[in-house]
Amino acid sequence: MKNLQYFPFERNHYYYGKFLSADDFYMEQKYVNDKHRFINRFLHGAGVIFGMSVTAADERMLAVQPGAALDFSGREIIIDKPLLLALSSIDGYRADARTSSFYLCLEYDEYHHMESENAEKNYDTEQYDSVTERYRFFLTETEPPYAENMVRQFYQRTECIYRSEVYTVFQTLPVMAKSSGSIPLLVKVRRHMQNAAVDFSYQLRLTGLRHKDSRIVTVSYDSRMQPMHGDEVILRYDLEVLLHADGETGSAETIADSFASGKADMQENGFSPCRMHTEIVTGSYEQQLLRKFRSDGMQYIMNESVCQPSICLAKLYVEEEDGRHRILSVERMPFQQYVFSGLAAEFLDMLRKEETQEQHAFMQSLPMGGMSDAERIREQYAVSSGIAEIAMPMGGRVGQCFYSEPISHGLGIGQTAITLGLVNSDTETVYGDTRIFSSSRKNICADLAAKLDPEKGTFIVGMRLTEPAVSTKVQIHWTAVHSHIAETADSIPRLLIKPSMMEISVMETVTFEAVFENCPKQSVQWSVREGARGGIITGGGAYTAPNTPGVYQILARTTEENNPLQASAFVVVRNL
Repeated sequence: MKNLQYFPFERNHYYYGKFLSADDFYMEQKYVNDKHRFINRFLHGAGVIFGMSVTAADERMLAVQPGAALDFSGREIIIDKPLLLALSSIDGYRADARTSSFYLCLEYDEYHHMESENAEKNYDTEQYDSVTERYRFFLTETEPPYAENMVRQFYQRTECIYRSEVYTVFQTLPVMAKSSGSIPLLVKVRRHMQNAAVDFSYQLRLTGLRHKDSRIVTVSYDSRMQPMHGDEVILRYDLEVLLHADGETGSAETIADSFASGKADMQENGFSPCRMHTEIVTGSYEQQLLRKFRSDGMQYIMNESVCQPSICLAKLYVEEEDGRHRILSVERMPFQQYVFSGLAAEFLDMLRKEETQEQHAFMQSLPMGGMSDAERIREQYAVSSGIAEIAMPMGGRVGQCFYSEPISHGLGIGQTAITLGLVNSDTETVYGDTRIFSSSRKNICADLAAKLDPEKGTFIVGMRLTEPAVSTKVQIHWTAVHSHIAETADSIPRLLIKPSMMEISVMETVTFEAVFENCPKQSVQWSVREGARGGIITGGGAYTAPNTPGVYQILARTTEENNPLQASAFVVVRNL
């Protein structure tokens, strides 16, 4: 049943002698389905419950694991076995598409079995004997609308400001703000073509709000000056709230015709001006949001404009080759559309309890008696510092990189944290984004990074200029911190299974090995979590896969009664 209207709930009333038609039986099914879909939608939400992870099987094929999901209408979507999908066979694929990415989406679908030969001839449509509930995959080149988390949309509003083939710009503002406080205006930029230049600016007019003593905010971004991490960047503008009374409304309105792009092929009509509002609250911010959710929640969830019929499982990065696209990489669940079920809550609670117990046991093992706080810190951490000099014989241009020689931090081998600061003078060292404190043209503006070699106990300092520089030498203050806590924790006995994950064909036999760390070797009991249907494993760790593809878990446990060690590994069984 694809009906999306639940109300009013109507069910059959039976009595002896009642004539029943197909409509009555349809009403019976509709009543039961509407009830449980109402519960799914209002209590659980929409998204993936388990599984459905997407990986690239090769350059042209996708592998989708079994899983379960709920769509935005409360309908269940079940993938009961692993799938292999050819990219070119998925609905929505275009070989001539000029794009560097596709979005793989999943939606509820139904299949009608066997046209009925007994149906009356006066039906307007063909009739079928049965219906199978299933799913449909499709690809889209543009980001799916309303892809943000449904709960998040309830306390913040997100609007698409600009959309083109190259990139999309979203703007987010909280729906409520504390009086005389501040709120963040977030501008999210998503690039659709890898390595494409993104350069734009636009303005907003503020009412009841202020940004750096101005009622006008200029939003600007240039990927050549501020490189993206992946294909996304978030810009933040803190807005000061000037209103004080409960219920007053502040707003941020994009100014029409203010959008300017550095690209010559700017998308015509791609800019969508809008006005976003935030309501002022004087009491508890959390209580006001909760009150709003309880009063307006049903109206909001039933609003079809915030519901999308599909779930985005992956973003596929592709490139064109010989008239087709090949898969470069796969980003799973780009919009984090998950259902937080009761089982997930119980699982997280169990992990927190185990983590707390482990931390407590570890802290109890530390020799704390008679030590001051300063002594404990010196006992747990080793610190060193120094100055690294980087030569720039002829100055440097924007984007140019310079590196130091290898530097020994003197704290031994192993993982060590390195903090870097740019020395502008004997009395001034800047940590973080140096452009924030750039008050003189003589000051260097640069991004800093350290590359650690834990096996040698050395590191290299790298510097990338964000503004032109005329200096011929730069000094960078470094601080190295080495923790002994990890070394102490690393003495805890552990059991590992190697390999921890394998991909094999049906009926294939492989051998797993039990590896002990920080303890003597012990006897191990092997098992398969799924039982006989998940395959067979011998006492020596030789595993034979079943005849059914799937993902199975291998378990190992020591035979010692007191504090036994446990470990697990996973096997992906395919029809290879």
